[in-house]
Amino acid sequence: MVKIIINPVAGQGRTQGLWQDIESQIKKLGVAYSPIFTQGVGDAIKLAQAAQDAGFKKIFIVGGDGTLNEVINGIDLNQTTVGVIPTGSGNDLGKMIGIRKVSDGLLSLSQQNKRRIDLGKTHDRLFANNLGVGFDAHVAANQKRFKKFKGNSGYVLSTLKVLCDFKATLVEVMIDEHRFFEKIISLSIGNGQFHGGCFKLTPDAQIHDGLLDICIIKETNKARLIYNIPKAMRGTHQCLKEVRYFQAKKIALSSERPLFIHLDGEPLPEPITELEVEVLPNSLEVFIP
Repeated sequence: MVKIIINPVAGQGRTQGLWQDIESQIKKLGVAYSPIFTQGVGDAIKLAQAAQDAGFKKIFIVGGDGTLNEVINGIDLNQTTVGVIPTGSGNDLGKMIGIRKVSDGLLSLSQQNKRRIDLGKTHDRLFANNLGVGFDAHVAANQKRFKKFKGNSGYVLSTLKVLCDFKATLVEVMIDEHRFFEKIISLSIGNGQFHGGCFKLTPDAQIHDGLLDICIIKETNKARLIYNIPKAMRGTHQCLKEVRYFQAKKIALSSERPLFIHLDGEPLPEPITELEVEVLPNSLEVFIP
């Protein structure tokens, strides 16, 4: 028996309309399942906990990266395998495990092949795909203002909006044993390659290599930032002079000015001045096609 947690507002609300067709296809597969809908932010954490307590060892989400983030934060990773039927805006983690479309997710539900992937952890909170600090987090927060736009357009528009008034911040960064000070616009930590559905800020990231990829964008003028957005979307921005790129197992950051962060596209409510992030190798078992 598979527990299926559906987030009806994922993908600008389109999941609600997609579920009927998805459910009919699940029935054709002959997979025993128990569906439940989330009612609001944070609900998937509680539903995943309850499902595990009820004996479910297989949980699928119908939604996006935010829904997946809540589920992995609600379960004992050693007891449950997680699957994805992608209906969110970005579905960034799904791309890394071969699940780009609903049909891929249904195939993984049918075949139930498994593999283990890394996770990231900070302040007792897990993330599957990426963590963003500064500009990246402001973009994720502002994206909700553009939710009426389809696909990745909302993320691009949010990026341009935040660019208008965002200022760089001086931070102290410790990457493994390497310590330095930098005035940064953005710091993105990727377990996966994709951010916001259409950006490849950490193009060398692999979800099973025991490492996190870190992309730091240093202070520069806004015209140059806008000009280089296409490179960030293609993942060819590493050669730019304002970009520093690392791979590491642990990252620490300290800032005098509070900074907002997001985990898998979901902004945390309170800004932080201290941040420690580490990789948890092979910690999550997932279903793949």
